[in-house]
Amino acid sequence: MVSSTVDVHERYRDDLVVIGMNALEEPDAVRAFTDEQGMNYLNLIADEETLGAYGVRGHPFTVLISPDGLLAQTFVGYVDGETLEAGVRTLLGLE
Repeated sequence: MVSSTVDVHERYRDDLVVIGMNALEEPDAVRAFTDEQGMNYLNLIADEETLGAYGVRGHPFTVLISPDGLLAQTFVGYVDGETLEAGVRTLLGLE
């Protein structure tokens, strides 16, 4: 999943913002994990309120938000790169 997200971030970086949210983790642990995984996009530490606002129900949890700020699609659990990219392409009007 991480490598798929990195790939999507690289491929669509001019049209898409990728933000990772880590649930209730310590900053040092998040930093070590993102460095180890080569995550070259912004990663935040989400609190309970943020997790609730996005309806996070599992881990990993992927959210696609439209350019106008609306929640467009969610994926609970692992999402393969092909499915993630298809969702992004649809969101960007490329499909």
